[in-house]
Amino acid sequence: MIGGTESNDGNVSGLLGGRDVWLIRLDYPLDLEPNYGIRDDEGVNLPEITYWYTGQPTDITEKSFEFDQNNLGTIDALYIKGSTVKTWKSGDGDVTGAQFNYKVWKDNETEPAEYIVRNIGWTSNDGDGNQTWANFGDEIEITSGLNPGNYNIKILYTITGTGVPGILQNGPFTATFNIFDPSGLNSDYQIISVNIYPNPFNEFINIESTEKLSIKIFDFTGKLVLETELKNTDRIYLKELSSGIYYLKVENKGINQKIIKL
Repeated sequence: MIGGTESNDGNVSGLLGGRDVWLIRLDYPLDLEPNYGIRDDEGVNLPEITYWYTGQPTDITEKSFEFDQNNLGTIDALYIKGSTVKTWKSGDGDVTGAQFNYKVWKDNETEPAEYIVRNIGWTSNDGDGNQTWANFGDEIEITSGLNPGNYNIKILYTITGTGVPGILQNGPFTATFNIFDPSGLNSDYQIISVNIYPNPFNEFINIESTEKLSIKIFDFTGKLVLETELKNTDRIYLKELSSGIYYLKVENKGINQKIIKL
């Protein structure tokens, strides 16, 4: 490309009719087609996330965009267990890495500027330049060390590569959850002197003890949902309760136990 400007100071790179002549070389053509990126295929091959949180009977696997705006409710555990990213490349393009990025912050705090990055390893070539990245490594315990309160978790998928880039990221997507504060129930976790099972449960729980027990069950908001007296070993039917977290309090033993209804 050649351009020119009028010059009166005589300091020119080239002189052509009283004009400065500037030569500009473009090392990167502007009209090249992308040759690598994250696959979409009309939503079929978008990144996927696998996670589990309190009250879920099994792991959840869903498309990244399906995670967006999820309210996981009141929980005390959230684990990211895996992620899958599908990429494409052609010609001289190449994908050199895939990343799962996440950040967690409390509602009354400032969102962190930086993501925590987990690299996802390559697992397979799928033909025609398509690749799968799903070697996630150890699960990530999101809720470890969090105090009671309302939280946000934001996730973002990215890739790196060489060549002419296409789409390099998917997201971000944000979900919310609450860490329950059991302090109102005086529920400092103690060694349980009675046997409570199964936990999680579907229709009932068994309670084994050698003494008469005074039982109260609260939901995650602290609302009393059941109060009963038991003779040492007995069974409590809880089929009508909704799925979720509950707290069983043995009044005359100072025992508090979290129980989960499936």
